[in-house]
Parts: sequence; structure tokens; C-alpha cells
Amino acid sequence: MDDDAAVLVSAITDVGQWRWWASEFPKLFQLEFGGVQIYERPADPTRPPSSMLALRFRNPALVAFMRRTDSPNIPADWHTKLHDDAIEPFPMSVDAFAFDDDDAIRKIVSERTSEVEVHRGEGSTAVRVAFWAGPVGVHVEAAELELVTLNGKITSQELVELHHAWWDYWKDYWKKRGTPEALPKSYACEVTIPLKAE
Repeated sequence: MDDDAAVLVSAITDVGQWRWWASEFPKLFQLEFGGVQIYERPADPTRPPSSMLALRFRNPALVAFMRRTDSPNIPADWHTKLHDDAIEPFPMSVDAFAFDDDDAIRKIVSERTSEVEVHRGEGSTAVRVAFWAGPVGVHVEAAELELVTLNGKITSQELVELHHAWWDYWKDYWKKRGTPEALPKSYACEVTIPLKAE
């Protein structure tokens, strides 16, 4: 995994949540995450930054939803409910997100107890991703990957810059927290607690 990919994985998995997915097979599959450690200045200064990021896979060759537990709290059609916003987002599992790493992907996929393959196509598998978000996960292979925020597509380098900007924002957030200059409450900041507030 290169440095940009490592930053992407860290930004998503540290305190992120898998919130939604959408598809337009055979051309497109998209995963949406919240609580991602990226900073884009909010249009409304009375609200926190969105911390939303989508991974948009072009020309997917494989999309499979996975489970690694038979927990009665997770319905069999959980993936449909996630798409329909009819179930709570799933917190990401740290150290269980593989990006273009065949050995790590095989390990993640080997932990599944069940799988629902929703798409299989032909074409490039240049981009390969698998991850767990608690008891559920996904395995995707596709020709291309785009990173998308509420402001539109970004490059991997821009993602790195947004991640660094988030840490600057986080420091400022905790510095001002509890003061008259406190910034709007942010989920991602609140669950990323400093050892000592500056």
C-alpha cells in the first residue's frame, strides 16, 4: 500500500462509519462513509464540516457483501437496509481495510461466514478493496476508483491535504472547546480525544 492509500485507509477507519452504498451496474458502485478525518470548510459556519467521503468504483468486476457473524441483531438483508437508510451506519473496523493488497484481502474475505454477490462482470480488477465494519463488510474489484466529497471529485493528493487539514482543525476544535469561541460540535472530533487538550 502506498502512502496516499495508507492515509485514505487511516482517514476512513480511525473513527469512520460505513453509511450507505449505491449502484448503477455495470458501470458504477459507490460506498459512502461518515466521520472521515478530512476537512473542507463548511458552507454554513454554524455547522461542523461534513466529514463525508465516497469511494466511487468505475466498471466494477465484483461486488460482494459479507458477514462474519450470525448475530441476531443483524438482519439477513442488512445490505439492502443500509442502501435504503433503514439501518444504523456500521462503525469501521480498524486494521481490517485492505486496499490493493491481495494477501490482506484474502485474509479479510476468509473471515466471512456468508456472502451475497450482487455483481460480477468482466474487465479490469486494477482496484481491489475489502473491509470489515464490525460484523459486516464488502469486497470490491473494479477498473477505477474515484474519491468524492460533497464538493466533488478529489485526487489522492488532495485527500492527503484534506486529512492534514483535519488534524489542524481538530487541534483548534479542542483548543476552543468549552470556551465562547467553541466550534460547532463535530462527531469525528468528539470521538478523537486528545491525551491532553491544548
